[in-house]
Order: sequence, then structure tokens, then C-alpha cells
Amino acid sequence: MLLNNEALLGYVTLRVKDLKMMTQFYNETIGLQIINETESTTMLGVDNRKIVELITSKDVKQATKAYNGLYHLAILLPDERYLGQILYHFDAVGFDIGGAGDHIYSQALYMNDPEGNGIEIYADRPRSEWHVNEDGTMEAATEPVDIQRLVSLVTDPTWYGMPAGTILGHAHLQVNAIRDARALYLDILGYDLITDMQHAIFISKRGYHHDIALNVWSGPSLTPLPEDTTGLASVTIIVDNLETIKEDIQALENYSYTVSDDTVEIVDKAGIHLKLTVL
Repeated sequence: MLLNNEALLGYVTLRVKDLKMMTQFYNETIGLQIINETESTTMLGVDNRKIVELITSKDVKQATKAYNGLYHLAILLPDERYLGQILYHFDAVGFDIGGAGDHIYSQALYMNDPEGNGIEIYADRPRSEWHVNEDGTMEAATEPVDIQRLVSLVTDPTWYGMPAGTILGHAHLQVNAIRDARALYLDILGYDLITDMQHAIFISKRGYHHDIALNVWSGPSLTPLPEDTTGLASVTIIVDNLETIKEDIQALENYSYTVSDDTVEIVDKAGIHLKLTVL
């Protein structure tokens, strides 16, 4: 097992075609703060907690079909009151969400960014309300969200951007083979299986409902994302002891990986890049 229970989801890196437009969207529409930026990169988050990194180059092409990679990135709000506030904000700027879902443990809004990357913005219910089985697995569902109730909780509709305490709650990935996903993420990385839907798995550390989800809903014909095409470039996972991982990874077979001073990067069977690093 490469990861212990101290491993945290860090941020996702998206390869984009129009950096200026995408930066403006994540900053002004979604409400993330610009942490730093260069001519070819923008890091966004809240209070210096990184959530989304945007990278570009002159030869990036817009994806025209689905690939292995991002299903959606999921931004976790401190509590449900902010879901109503962001709905007010989206209405004010004329941005339409694509849908919403009540998953028992959380309430979520769904949308796409201008280049087609999926986004979830959600708030967890208190853990005391989650349906957790004795073995630690968890029940999940998708029911309608009471939008009017969320809006009624808002006492000040003024939009100040994403609130303090907002983080990347999870990353939901799409792949072409669940068996391969189980082999790496459960058996090698050591994530716990929280919810098993046969065609999708939800996995985590420390009993969370999911740090990462992987699904095969688009079927087995998906292929890895070309490195010159828009979409998910990598998922960064924060670890507490990179030196131990550097030693353990020497025994890893059948996976491509690279080791540098501050990062261990693993490429899964779907072509998704996982970067393990320390803060």
C-alpha cells in the first residue's frame, strides 16, 4: 500500500485551450481566487488552498470526443447555506447549471466549464446523517434537491466569491475498465472501497464518502487523453512522507512512473496521471 491514511486530495490540473477565458470563468463565475499565474498557467483556490490548476501551450487542441480522464471535479463548500448563495450568484450572472442531486450524504449542483470539463459544487450533510454500514461502506442515491429550501436559507445574497473553508472535495474520473481501477486504487494505493455500484466505485481515506470516484459509464472504448488535447492533465494527492513512497514504488510493476525530488508521478492503466507530493 503506497498511501497511508494521511493522504489528502490536493488539486486537479486541467489542460486548456483558452487560458484567459478559463481563468476568468473559474475566478468570476465559479468564484475561486487566483493564487498565482504565468503566461501559460493559472492556479486557483481559496485562501491559498489549491483547487484547480489551468495549463496551456500553443499546440493544445479542443477535445471533440470523450476520453479517459475527468468526469467532474468537485468543489466542497463549508455548509449548505452557500449552495443557495451560489444559486443567487449564478442567476445574477446568467449562468445555468446542468442539474442537481441529493446523494444522502451531500447535496450537489452540476455544470460544465466553457471547454466542457464537468464541475460539481456541493455541501456535505453532517456525518451523523450519512447512511454508514457496520463495515464502513456507505449507501448513496440520487434524489431531487430542494432548491427552494436552499435559496430560503440565504440571509445575504451578496456574492463574495467562494467562502473560506472551500476545498476540492473529490475528483470523479471516467475510465474504460473498473478492474484496472480496482487494482491500482484499492490494492496498490490503498484507498478504502466505500460504495460499489458495479460500474462505478467510490473510494476514500478516513471514512469520507469519496475522495475519488471512477466510473465506466461511457463504456470500454474510451482511450487515454492525448497530451495535446484539452481535459484532465493530472490529479495531485498530498502525502506526508514522500521518501517512503519513493522506496516502496520501486516494487511497482506494470505501471509507468517517474520520481523527482518533490513528486512521484504514476500513470494508471487509463492514462490518468497521479502526482503524489508533499505540501
